[in-house]
Amino acid sequence: MGKLGERLVVLGLAALFVSCTDPVRDQQIERLGGEDPRVPTGPEHRPGQPCVLCHSDGGPASDFKFAIAGTIFETSSPDSNGAEGVKVFFIDAASAKRTYETNAAGNFFIPEAEWSDLTFPFRVGILKEGANNNNPIPMTSVVNREGSCNFCHRPNPGSPYAIRGDDPRSSIGQIFVANAAAGAKP
Repeated sequence: MGKLGERLVVLGLAALFVSCTDPVRDQQIERLGGEDPRVPTGPEHRPGQPCVLCHSDGGPASDFKFAIAGTIFETSSPDSNGAEGVKVFFIDAASAKRTYETNAAGNFFIPEAEWSDLTFPFRVGILKEGANNNNPIPMTSVVNREGSCNFCHRPNPGSPYAIRGDDPRSSIGQIFVANAAAGAKP
């Protein structure tokens, strides 16, 4: 092999290593669509989307990794706003506990640095002051491996936060404090 051939092999290998990405993750991120130009990138952006997808090793926001993150909406309605001030309770398999509160967009997130030893599975409950007789509403199942609540709990179809494209995991629906149709609690 001549010098030109060696250089091409080196360039090919360099390109391979530089372009090593996760095509499945890249496709999932592409399906999220672009940023809403009215919302600055930060703690209140992309409500209802699977935060840990980007905020993890290899993601475009890997400089600020999340252990767990999600969004809680006021109601089950597709045009619902995020629910601010909802307490989200967590207890993992090692009995470690954390409580976080949703921001103005309904988003909450636990930085990986604050729960680096999170042990799956974990349990979740939510509490909106004055709702449900001030009793936390527990999730009836455990979370076995995914830190993005909105990975499974996708916003309802018709919501401006709904993820583009068909995804079989989106059937669970968004997390909400009150049922819009009946005023009932989830």
